[in-house]
Amino acid sequence: MKCPKCGEEVILGAERCGACGAPLDLLEKEPGSRGPAADPAVFRQPVFGAPPARGPAREPEVLPWGVHEDEAPKTPVSFAGGLLILLGGILSMVTGFLVLNAPGRVPELYGLGAFSLTPLCGTLMLLFGLGAMLGGILGVFRKQRTIVMASAVLSIVSAGWSFLSMVLGFIGLILVAISKDDFD
Repeated sequence: MKCPKCGEEVILGAERCGACGAPLDLLEKEPGSRGPAADPAVFRQPVFGAPPARGPAREPEVLPWGVHEDEAPKTPVSFAGGLLILLGGILSMVTGFLVLNAPGRVPELYGLGAFSLTPLCGTLMLLFGLGAMLGGILGVFRKQRTIVMASAVLSIVSAGWSFLSMVLGFIGLILVAISKDDFD
């Protein structure tokens, strides 16, 4: 609302203008109204919402280990499973390397020509071991659960040094299977 004498904005309900002191009961009334006309610039539709925050700006709370309210903490079971698969892959690669470089020490299989299968077996052990190692690394970082489980099967199939890679791959497969919520 504006003062009729000086044109300054005045507070609704005030008796006098704050700038010139003129009495505000002289305001013109609109025809058919009971009081002075309301200024639309002063009286607009109310806006509903939350009041602005007071006080210093706060940083969002950061929880350790990447834990957030909507996410459960990761267990060490998935890490151990990935590590066992990785170790099984390493043992399988070492065994494949030894088989390829020492063909004379591989026993002959009852006349079936074991020496002719030695390069193929060694190469397969190297490839399966490499796949198990890569999957084990993914398991340690808790990524791509299906690939980690497939690499555990590669570690089991490779039958590394004294079948230890089979045991490590099997235990790693079980640990990864039971910790499915830990993987992204």
